[in-house]
Amino acid sequence: FRTVQKGRNVSIFGTVLSSFDMRKLLSFCTFVLSLFCVLHTPQNADAQLGRQERLGLLDDEERDRLIRGRIVLRPSKGALGRSRYCSGTSYQRIKAPPRVVWAALLDTPQYTQMLPELSQAQVLRQGSTSRTVFMRHGRGPLDVRYNLVLNYTAGSRTLRFRIDPRTSGSIRRGRGHFTILPYVEDQSIVVFDVQADIGGGLLQSLFLPQIHDGLLRVPQNVKQYIEGEGRSRYSS
Repeated sequence: FRTVQKGRNVSIFGTVLSSFDMRKLLSFCTFVLSLFCVLHTPQNADAQLGRQERLGLLDDEERDRLIRGRIVLRPSKGALGRSRYCSGTSYQRIKAPPRVVWAALLDTPQYTQMLPELSQAQVLRQGSTSRTVFMRHGRGPLDVRYNLVLNYTAGSRTLRFRIDPRTSGSIRRGRGHFTILPYVEDQSIVVFDVQADIGGGLLQSLFLPQIHDGLLRVPQNVKQYIEGEGRSRYSS
């Protein structure tokens, strides 16, 4: 990603510390590193790492968490050649019917309300079942930009995403998908799969647990938006 420095004769660390408290700094750095990992997944990682089954793999404790509205995280790691992969599946119950959750996931301008530190989501190309979106995350001196290719299947309510490496500068590859399942009393279960090359850098090693956790918590952000300020937007 590209690092932006503001101000004259001020180091990046000095700028950051003057802009955030340490807690916000740690949270944002964890998110940026998580995003960086997602964007470096080889295209054949899906075939190599396999795909989780839907809800059948959940044990009793996980099902209880899901029923109570808590996110369920199923992290996994693997290796392919010299690369290590950080991947997994997460499950989140949302108090909204599948059509509402689906509408929210297709509401590209509102991604800024659902993804951490996302300041811009602009549709560049629109097809009948796909679109390419320019995404920009940033706060203070940090700035991350990339094009996200979305492919959606309305029948199964599955939204697949991948990074377009041709238009993302130093950002390479990453992929995953959302699947929306119907649940009791007009509610939904969101299943989120993601694969990422965690790399071997110092920061990745230091923040590995936070990176892995942050990657799998995207459905939690979607839930908070849909059940909060986004409720009235999709209730009609």
